[in-house]
Amino acid sequence: MLNKSNFICKQCGKCCKAYTVKLSGSDIERIKKAGYKKEDFAEKDDFDVTTGKYALKRENNQCMFLIQDDDKYFCQIYENRPEICRKYPFFEKEDIESCEPSIKK
Repeated sequence: MLNKSNFICKQCGKCCKAYTVKLSGSDIERIKKAGYKKEDFAEKDDFDVTTGKYALKRENNQCMFLIQDDDKYFCQIYENRPEICRKYPFFEKEDIESCEPSIKK
C-alpha cells in the first residue's frame, strides 16, 4: 500500500492528462504571483459555468503546464501548483494501491 510517507511520484504524467483541475481563488492568486495572467491559464469550468468557477486550461488533452523530458513529465508551476495537485493522489484515501487515475464509467 502507498501512503504519504512512502509515495514517490513516477513522473508518468497520467494524473495531469486524466483530470480537469478546478481552481480555487487562492490557486489562481498563487499562479498569478508566479508571473502568469489569469486569462492565460484559467478558463470557465465547463461543468459549472453558472457559478463562475475556473479550471486550468488544457492543451492536447493534458494540463497546459505539463512538460515532457524524454519519458518523464514535469509541472512547469510545481512550486505554485493548485492545492488539488498538491494533495494528489491522496485526496480521497490515506492509503492507496496505485497512484494511476481510475477512469470511472
